[in-house]
Amino acid sequence: MGFNKMYWGFLFFFDFRIQGVDILPDVIGYWLIYLGLKEIVSVNSHFIEARKYTVVLAILSIFDLYQIQVPIEQFNLNSIWGIFMLMGIIIVLLDLLMVFHLCHGIAELAAEKSFGELENMALSRWKYYLYLRVGMAVIAHAVFVIPALVMLVFIPLFIMSIVVLLLMMGLMKEANYLVG
Repeated sequence: MGFNKMYWGFLFFFDFRIQGVDILPDVIGYWLIYLGLKEIVSVNSHFIEARKYTVVLAILSIFDLYQIQVPIEQFNLNSIWGIFMLMGIIIVLLDLLMVFHLCHGIAELAAEKSFGELENMALSRWKYYLYLRVGMAVIAHAVFVIPALVMLVFIPLFIMSIVVLLLMMGLMKEANYLVG
């Protein structure tokens, strides 16, 4: 049951906005992952660690429910936008820690039950998630130096983010068999 909740939690990480409003709020995703981890926290220490990050991430993601559009020429690090930029970096780091522990917890559990294929899947999905999040963070900051970069990488990054989130959701479905 816990991994099923996390499956639905990852669905809320798809970033679809209508007039700046996130129609799949990350806060709900983090809450669902927290609830799922709460059910399996006794399985191994990685799930305990992952759960710690979900609470902080849920709180911080409230600030991302509505995205204010600011022309790049009005942005500077000395303004409130610098604080939001710093908060974005913190969210990315905490999110990576949560997913690291979640994937490594699944890998450890799969190894204990001799599901080598699932163990490898969990570790590779962690790497995909890591590469995507780091790549997106680098591009988000590089845009301020090279604004035309957005035009070149938006669609490929958007497609990659959908693929990686679908892979993470698939991992949660597969991991469900470990505790079910």
